[in-house]
Amino acid sequence: MVSDGGGMESRARLLLLVQFLAYAMVALSLISTQVIRRDYYTGLALRNRQVTQRIRAPRGIIADRNGVVLADNVYQARLTIASSRAHPGDPALEKLIELLGFDRDVILQRVAASSESDRVTILRHADPKQIAVVEEHFSMLPDVQLDVQPRRRYHFGSLAAHLLGYVGEVNAQDMENDPTGFYQPGDVIGRSGVEGLAEEQLRGVHGRRVVEVNVAGHVVGEVPKGSRQAVRGVKIYLTLSQPLQAKLESLLEGKRGAGVVLEVSTGDVLAMASAPTFDPNEFTGGISADRYAELRDDPATPLFNRALRGTYPPGSPYKLITAAAGLETGKVTPSTRFAACTGSYRLGNRIFRCWKASGHGTLDLMGAIAQSCDVYFYQLAELLTIDELDHTATRFGLGRPTGIELSGEASGLVPDKAYYDRRFGPRGWTRGVLLNNAIGQGELLVTPLQMARTFAGIGGDGHLYRPHLILARDYASRAIEKRQPRRVSDAMASTSTLEFLRKALVAVVGWQEGTGGLARVEGVTVAGKTGTAQNPRGEDHAWFVAYAPAERPEIAVAVIVENAGHGGEIAAPIVGELLRTYFHWQKEQVSLLQPGRSGR
Repeated sequence: MVSDGGGMESRARLLLLVQFLAYAMVALSLISTQVIRRDYYTGLALRNRQVTQRIRAPRGIIADRNGVVLADNVYQARLTIASSRAHPGDPALEKLIELLGFDRDVILQRVAASSESDRVTILRHADPKQIAVVEEHFSMLPDVQLDVQPRRRYHFGSLAAHLLGYVGEVNAQDMENDPTGFYQPGDVIGRSGVEGLAEEQLRGVHGRRVVEVNVAGHVVGEVPKGSRQAVRGVKIYLTLSQPLQAKLESLLEGKRGAGVVLEVSTGDVLAMASAPTFDPNEFTGGISADRYAELRDDPATPLFNRALRGTYPPGSPYKLITAAAGLETGKVTPSTRFAACTGSYRLGNRIFRCWKASGHGTLDLMGAIAQSCDVYFYQLAELLTIDELDHTATRFGLGRPTGIELSGEASGLVPDKAYYDRRFGPRGWTRGVLLNNAIGQGELLVTPLQMARTFAGIGGDGHLYRPHLILARDYASRAIEKRQPRRVSDAMASTSTLEFLRKALVAVVGWQEGTGGLARVEGVTVAGKTGTAQNPRGEDHAWFVAYAPAERPEIAVAVIVENAGHGGEIAAPIVGELLRTYFHWQKEQVSLLQPGRSGR
């Protein structure tokens, strides 16, 4: 009988070899897992229990010239759910809807429309009761989180709304136009006003937080390594004076119109109001489509900045331009008298009326300005060309944007011969257009900001300054960066012409026959001009433009009230009240308009 001991031995060795190879493979696998690919698997494990969260940077504060905060941030609890659970039927989402009593269809529509990739926002501003319910039932709400986010707040509601602007949630186009990848769904961006103008500075730098989460996706701790604090945006100081802005807005309340107050020596915008207005706080939490449509389609146009973008016939304040054109070209002198005003003037077969039907009689140039005699200026216009009038108006800053930082500024219109030739043909218009322009009517269009700057130039040093709204930027890491006043024109007119205009403007308010008597301020000499601008679509617009004190001007003011009637009756009292308040405050509060003082 043949022994198979050798075969047994071979099979034993083979079995041992197989076992060895199996152990070797296990060993190699362990080495690969624990040594060679250790970092890879460690990362996977960490990702299962560590999550990187983005910390939104608080927007920079916006303050007035004295540091009064106009816009800052409040912190709100935001309720989110993992995007993997943001679908109908998910137990966590359904439970959340049930616990908080949400309208299921509304929530499902919200999550379906969300473009957020990792976490979907269910509620942007959870109230204390909602927070308590979520925290009490956290164990039943896997992958649901509450985190604190900054939300924009405008301290005084609608105050300076057209200047501050508002913020809105970023959309797909915003992110597409952002090559840096700064914005993500749910972020906010400045849409208008200073918020839009200074967006890159106000938005700050986002931070990062690394947290540990449990199996339910709830945060159980924070990992310092890898975390980074968010950096607040730059603090912006505006040229505005909050008390003066509030006063101007209160005087325009219930009206349609605008007002501008400039510091004469710098061009700083101390106040700028457009009425009616809106509350930018409505936009910070995501305004509804219906509410936005209501604001947009309101016939009173509360979203429209009339001070910057509204264009109106200037009316009688433009007579200063006509007078300057006559003086600068030598066509008249201050003592020039024309035929007596009887209430109308004939040019060819057309009759041009004066606002005073009984007429003003015979006047010199100063009397014509003080009493705002239309017939005098019709006769002065007969001596001028349309281009001479256009050239003077351009030197006084009309017909072009002022250059203020805000976008959307209107340029207005000062027509010249080329304009009328294009519009009507070389023989399609008559000198009648010149007579209309001479009294601030016709095709002429100006903005309240332009008129305020023009009068600031007349009352000041005879030059135009670029209006500014941003006074300084505080970067925290270094000294405040302040903007310096910028002169943007040669002298508007000769010294003698400017001195005459200044005396005439004092007469408008100070003379018994002057049309601006309701703007008088006790103890302060006011220089100004009334205006009643004809409006082809309704009642006349009421103007009053002024500066004070006349001897050493500090501020210039322009106010227009739409469809209100005579400027001397409607707009002049508003300016008078504003000036009385300003000079009273100057006695009581030396720092009202710090930094900077005015003077010619």
